Amino acid sequence: MAGHRRYRLATGLSGLRTLARWPTDRAVGRWLAWGLLAVGLSISFAAFAATYRREERDGRARFEARVLETERAIRERLATYEQALRGLSGLFRASDEVTRRDFQLYLAQLDIQRRYPGIQGFGYQPIVREADRRVFTERVRAEGFPDFEIYPPEPRDEYAPVLYTEPFGRNSAALGFDLYTEPVRRAALLRARDTGLTRITSKIHLMIGPPGAGKPAFLMCPPLYHRDTATDSLESRQSAHEGYVVAVFLMERLMKQVLGPEEHDVHLHVFDGPVAARGKLMYDGAPASEVHHDWNHQSFARAERVFEIHGHQWLLRFNSLPAFDATVDTQEAWTILGMGITIALLLFGVVWTLTTTQARAVALAQEMTVRIRRNEALLERKNRELEEFLYAASHDLKSPVVTVMGYSAHMERDAAEGKLDELPEFARRISAAAGRMRAHIDDLLELSRIGRVSDKIERVDLSELATEIGKSLVPQLMRARAVYTVQPDMPVVWASRARLWQLVENLLTNAIKFSARSDPPTIEVGTAWEDGVPWLYVQDNGCGIDPAYHERIFGMFQRLGRDTDGSGVGLAIVKRIAELYGGHVRVESAVGRGARFLVSFDPTLCVASRSAA
Repeated sequence: MAGHRRYRLATGLSGLRTLARWPTDRAVGRWLAWGLLAVGLSISFAAFAATYRREERDGRARFEARVLETERAIRERLATYEQALRGLSGLFRASDEVTRRDFQLYLAQLDIQRRYPGIQGFGYQPIVREADRRVFTERVRAEGFPDFEIYPPEPRDEYAPVLYTEPFGRNSAALGFDLYTEPVRRAALLRARDTGLTRITSKIHLMIGPPGAGKPAFLMCPPLYHRDTATDSLESRQSAHEGYVVAVFLMERLMKQVLGPEEHDVHLHVFDGPVAARGKLMYDGAPASEVHHDWNHQSFARAERVFEIHGHQWLLRFNSLPAFDATVDTQEAWTILGMGITIALLLFGVVWTLTTTQARAVALAQEMTVRIRRNEALLERKNRELEEFLYAASHDLKSPVVTVMGYSAHMERDAAEGKLDELPEFARRISAAAGRMRAHIDDLLELSRIGRVSDKIERVDLSELATEIGKSLVPQLMRARAVYTVQPDMPVVWASRARLWQLVENLLTNAIKFSARSDPPTIEVGTAWEDGVPWLYVQDNGCGIDPAYHERIFGMFQRLGRDTDGSGVGLAIVKRIAELYGGHVRVESAVGRGARFLVSFDPTLCVASRSAA
């Protein structure tokens, strides 16, 4: 496609150059004008479409990252709460008897109000046979609860009443309630008993009064078995079963704790089960300003995920809100389209005029030729950057995703088999992979902002700037035992202080990293003048760089070896900032002889030195 586009541009330019030698023929000129207009508009709309699709892909990638981050946060928080329940189960399994006071003291040590704010309460439900009901009731009454009864009161073969519950104040009305009498609770409890695994219920409503009355909730319940009894078969688990410990969650409170401060750009619904239905809605995370938001609203991005947790499924439904949609910047695409249409119309007008004024048309054709070449160079550069981005992103972002998927599969298998020893290490590695992916995305976003976001232009003293950056990097310099010097009286530059800070800091960070093994490491920041152009340099005495890589290292996601940390975008950012201010970047280095990175600036932006300023 790019080659075909270049061919059409070359054809148009050739026509303009030879037009002056053609006889003045009104019909020929008009046909040529319409043809050039058609070609120019085709190129403009093709470039517009490519750039617009790129911006949309960037936006969808950010949206997908938000979805993955939310899924991870929910899963990690529920895993933390399950660990607390496992600890409570261990208390019962390790003790001959756990009294109400033991239960209260253990949970007081957990400090559930502060450390587990998403939990409405913890409970203990022993299994009581019908033959033991009277003795059980009298024993509880003797503990200071004279009105205690198992309810509902109808006789049954087996009961699972709430015996202990904490915090007791807000959950006291549940004391004595038989969880087996409610079908949803009973189904989850029996699954936990028969599998020996933690299970959660479907959507339930807590009818015990404020603040949970009528709000969607669910229970998490690992089973309890008699001590020193085998539980390796269904029959043995059923016969050894003696009760449950339960955590009660209000869905709204849990999700607010998981998601943190209210988000105003992405809307989350949580449904019970794999299918969205009005009666299955458990959580609606719409901000107050979006309470009337409709799923049918034409959001920029939306996603649905079936979320598997403890043998149960939730449907997570995400859609972007106007605040997120507004961050998808398509201004560049519209600019290219406007430029292309303008140039096409200008070409049309020029050729049309040539039919009557040949000399004037030749002059204008030459001017248009220059503009077309510039536009062609712009289109080629954008296409090249797009191809480079797609290749680099697909390569470097795929690795963390594969890591996450691999260790998630290990965790799911080990959890199903009850092998919990390696789960923390798997979780740490998954978190590290997600962190790398997020760092890649952040670096790409930062790279894309350079030149697209207006920065404050001011006088920047390079000597003062390098000194301040050195102070901010003192911990790294001290760890590397590096000697850091700054050349005085470097030029003053008209530029964005934030962008120049970013440029110098990236170069200094690389210098510290790759000279750490020198004895001692020395790093110098200064300027050199070449043909009246000032070149800012950062020089070190580190391991050096093979000349074969001097051009390659300024591309995206380029690193010197697999054991080199970092995202590989830092030098690409340096190059983009240098080009933003009409300059260039290069490196002078050889293996074992250190490296010297040089950045030039447009001389019109520079003052000779501080003293001259």
